[in-house]
Amino acid sequence: MSNKVVLDYHGLIDFGTIQVLLRRVKDIFSIIDVDKSVKKKVFNIMVECLENILKHSNEVSFYDYDFDIVYPKISIIENGNKFIITTQNSLQNINKEKLTNSIDALNKLDKEQLKKYYENRIFNTQISEKGGAGLGLIDIVLKSENNIEYNIEQIDEKISLFKQTIIILKKK
Repeated sequence: MSNKVVLDYHGLIDFGTIQVLLRRVKDIFSIIDVDKSVKKKVFNIMVECLENILKHSNEVSFYDYDFDIVYPKISIIENGNKFIITTQNSLQNINKEKLTNSIDALNKLDKEQLKKYYENRIFNTQISEKGGAGLGLIDIVLKSENNIEYNIEQIDEKISLFKQTIIILKKK
């Protein structure tokens, strides 16, 4: 089964870049023969991933790290009966445990538990200084209807690389 690359980007992520990437995927989706609801899921999860990268990527310098670590990556691959979204970005080591605990906890919940948890976060969480209420990962798991696969690779005493993979099935 061959992979069809919908998006493969490695570089600076800012609001302008996000707009360009979203437009590019929208254009590609206009010619792909896939159910509209699946395209919508993939697109919405892509938006959440890009927002998470924008909000939570650790700002690191070319003076200290190479291109692969400094700039985030995002790819969307169509592979048979699924789309695979993969992202990578730097992460401060002090945030590793919190992120790991959050993803592991979400991956253990069923759909109904996730919905209740989401509602609870909406009504009982204050907006953080980064502008979020911690809904992005919940939204990703709910929309993909799959667990988030992830890996955190420590680079040094300050930062790690966070890699995640989200699978969206074309049909359930």
